[in-house]
Amino acid sequence: LVMRRAGDDAIKPSCRAVLDLADLEIRTGPDGKPIDPPDIRFEGGRWCLRRSASAVVLAGGASSRMGRDKALLELDGRSLIERHVFGLAPHFAEVLVSARAAGDYADLGVRVVADPVPGQGPMRGVATALSAARFDPVFITPCDQTVVPVDLAARLLRSLGDADAAVPRHPDGNVEPLLVVLRRRMAPRLEAFLDRGERRIVRPYAESVVRYVDLPAFEDVSNVNTQEEYAAVVRRRTAERLGNQRESGSD
Repeated sequence: LVMRRAGDDAIKPSCRAVLDLADLEIRTGPDGKPIDPPDIRFEGGRWCLRRSASAVVLAGGASSRMGRDKALLELDGRSLIERHVFGLAPHFAEVLVSARAAGDYADLGVRVVADPVPGQGPMRGVATALSAARFDPVFITPCDQTVVPVDLAARLLRSLGDADAAVPRHPDGNVEPLLVVLRRRMAPRLEAFLDRGERRIVRPYAESVVRYVDLPAFEDVSNVNTQEEYAAVVRRRTAERLGNQRESGSD
């Protein structure tokens, strides 16, 4: 957080050097108190800044390679979709679920946005969710990510500026087209591509103003698509948990 006195545009060089890393700039009045206090809370063992933005969890896929609903796979005692919804909720003013039917995942207690035209892939879910979101910008994440990407979401939001989209990019140049921050104004553009039969969401990005955010090689943005991938993740997480327990016991 960066705190600045209202009406004072002077910035010290030491502050300017790190200004791009700030999640929020807070303006203070003559008494030193924030004019518009941010929504900051302590939840789940960490401080959370709830932003005036929406988050959408994509869960409308057929899970054909998995053979069962990926959103309901359990990891660390919770389903993947629960991990995402409850992990993102402290950080966003609104969390939506994009699903095949409005009745899906109703027990999560958040608004579910159904695909109006089935079988058009994730771009249809993204377009529909952008139109339904109450806040701008909108963070999009698939439900099958193995790590809830809270920190990545913060970096994307910080990088967006006045662009249409902020998109993660791997060191090899490949991008994560469905793990992004989008402006709501992208919805009509996506709809136009869908009407022309286009299903690849990277195509509208080519005609938009996009800020690419480089991912470090060690950042985990993996997802699970098959039973084998899911089993491997469970084994790895179990081994990590047991290792942490042994280290704690030796202290």
